[in-house]
Order: sequence, then C-alpha cells, then structure tokens
Amino acid sequence: AEGGNPPKIRTIPLLGELDSIIGRAAEMGKPVHFTTGYGGLHDEWAVMCVAGLALLSKVAELCGKYRVWLQFTCFRGYLVPIGEDILKAGYEKGGNPEMYTPDMVTYVGEDQPAYIAYIMDYFFTERPAVSMVFGAIQAEMNHILMQAARVNAISLAGTPRLYYQGKMALMCDYCLLGEELYVAGATITRDPVHLGCIEAEDWFKIGIVALLVVAAICVSGGIPEMFQSLITW
Repeated sequence: AEGGNPPKIRTIPLLGELDSIIGRAAEMGKPVHFTTGYGGLHDEWAVMCVAGLALLSKVAELCGKYRVWLQFTCFRGYLVPIGEDILKAGYEKGGNPEMYTPDMVTYVGEDQPAYIAYIMDYFFTERPAVSMVFGAIQAEMNHILMQAARVNAISLAGTPRLYYQGKMALMCDYCLLGEELYVAGATITRDPVHLGCIEAEDWFKIGIVALLVVAAICVSGGIPEMFQSLITW
C-alpha cells in the first residue's frame, strides 16, 4: 500500500448516505450530535477511537458544507483539543470556517453516568436531527440509541465490540457492524497503512479458516500424538 498500490475497499452504504443525512439536518434547521464513546487513545480501544475520529472529520466537513451545527461530546479530556482541531478543519474544508466555535466540543468529565446524563439531556433539550455514535462504545450506547429514538433523530452507530452488534442492527437507521468501522475510517483517511491493514486482516482470516479446515480433517482421520499434545497445550 505504501508503494502506491493500495487495496480496493468496497463501498460502505453508510458513507454513501452521509451527504443526504446531513442535508436533512440542514433542511430541518437542527444540529447533529457525535460522540466516540467511553474508549480513548490510551487504552486497548484506541484503534476504535481513531476510526471514530476519522468519521468525525468527514461529518464536520459536510456540516460545514451545509451550515449545520455539529456537537461533539467527548468522554476523555485530551479529546477536546483534538476534536476542536478536527471540527475547525472540517468547517474550513466545507467552505464555512466562520461557523466553527469551541462551544461545539463538550467535555463532561470522565464519569460514565455523568456522560450519559449529559447526552440524554442534550437530546431532550436540543432535539438533534441526527445522532452518531462511532468508536469504543460501552453501556452508553443503550441510552443514546433510546434517546435518539424518542426525539425522532436519525441514528447512526458503529463499533467492533461484540455486545452491541444486535442493538445497532435493531435500533439504528444505518450502522457499521464489526470491522466495518475500521474500513470506513480507512476509506475516509485513505492512509496507506490503514488500507493495507484492512487487506492484511482479510488474509489472516483466510489463513485461520484454512488451518481450521486442516485441523478438522486431521481430527476426523486421526492425528499423531505430537500434534495432539500441541493442540491440548
């Protein structure tokens, strides 16, 4: 990928609809709410947060294009300057840099109940047209999806965390299931390393499936004691 031959990535339906979704918010004169969830850049969920921030950059550009207020609520304090830079650059790229204000980024403290309470109150008072949740999501997703449905907001979400795949599929208008979040982030950034990692993951999966097939054949036909000792270890 770094040599100039990046892999081809299939089109993600959610990305293709972002333009019309932000356009709907503009027609309604209502804001868009975005959050990357509980995880941050210092823990095991960092890669999910990075992919969510990539989506934030695209959303900020479209909000700048259509003159829509974008509210970014972050759980980690160090995401405030990062979010401010992303939104500022997005509104400039969208053609309306004067719309950007630091008030678009909100930090409510690293306490999950307070984080959830703020978002639910924001939805109740501001009634955004669109709710977006992309990143390392935990229990807050249940409340965000519920509150978005109450205010009739278009709901978009994406996380690779297994626990929330069914909830996203049932409650979201558009969602990124599993590793689609990584694919969407790489598609937006067009970073050669990110694109190469997506293809590398696919090859690893093919290799694992091939090993499982070989193992099934060995088990069915009888295997040597040495191989048996390896798999029991």
